[in-house]
Amino acid sequence: PTYAVNLPGSCDNATIDVDGCEFYGKNTFNVWGENCTITIDGTKITSVDNANSENYVAVILNNDATTSAEGTVITINGGSIVVATDENGNPSAAVRNNTETGVINISESTEIIGGTTESSVAIVYYNGTDNVYSCLTLQRAINKAIESNAAGVKLIKNVTSDEIITIDGNLNLDLNSKTVTGTANRLFRITKASAIVTITNGTIENNVAQGRCIETRAGGINLTLENLTLNTTGNQSQPFTVGGNSGTDGNVIVNMKETNVNAGINNSYAITTFNPVVMTIEDSSVEGWAALNIKGVDGSLGSKGSTFNINNSTLRLRFTR
Repeated sequence: PTYAVNLPGSCDNATIDVDGCEFYGKNTFNVWGENCTITIDGTKITSVDNANSENYVAVILNNDATTSAEGTVITINGGSIVVATDENGNPSAAVRNNTETGVINISESTEIIGGTTESSVAIVYYNGTDNVYSCLTLQRAINKAIESNAAGVKLIKNVTSDEIITIDGNLNLDLNSKTVTGTANRLFRITKASAIVTITNGTIENNVAQGRCIETRAGGINLTLENLTLNTTGNQSQPFTVGGNSGTDGNVIVNMKETNVNAGINNSYAITTFNPVVMTIEDSSVEGWAALNIKGVDGSLGSKGSTFNINNSTLRLRFTR
């Protein structure tokens, strides 16, 4: 079966004791209920991963972007065995926590066979189904969503990345009130011409010199930024940049709503455009050494032919350098 034990959201606040049992399945012991207390003693739990389309888990605190096992505590005590089998080169995990506040405690005397103990940072969700795909990195979640034409990606934990996070297709990314922090000088890079990308509900920050939070590197992109904070604090930084020699694919379309863009000091520009754009800024605040840095031809096509519509927003020059 897919589930040997499946505890739905209607099991919120349950207290469950399991002793001396054996369970076999794919997502074998699967929990959705919030604020449950589950104790497992002397029990064998085996995940049989015999499909290529899913990443199965023996014990999982689950999250499908609407229901999540927040606050639930699972304690696996001595004498228990958690088995994650690998029949096809796509192994199960032994234990995975897809929640922000749930906890899985595993005693030192519990035996883990053939799998890992994992904590997911993002989930990929789909239209018309409760199935989700949990991922250990945000880049993996983005790639999976684009490859499988998913409804979107929802972040479930704060993330720090020392590499560029590339978006090379259509994507709906919900930061879910979390923060993505970059420790390299680029963070999110949108590379697919004519991609439709929406990023909402969180904070993106980059604190290194010449750091960028979001940049486009192709033309024709349709980008929505809503309910975000984009922060840079390093010298010569740019929280949002329309870059690359990309005008041959059409103007980049940017719709910015209820978003705060804050650039660092020393020649740091909040929004920089190197290519033609149609940009609408609504109910937002943009602040930097220059709020808008509209570039001419300089290794790119320049911003000639751009349109800027600014409504009910504040553009502020920061005088400190």
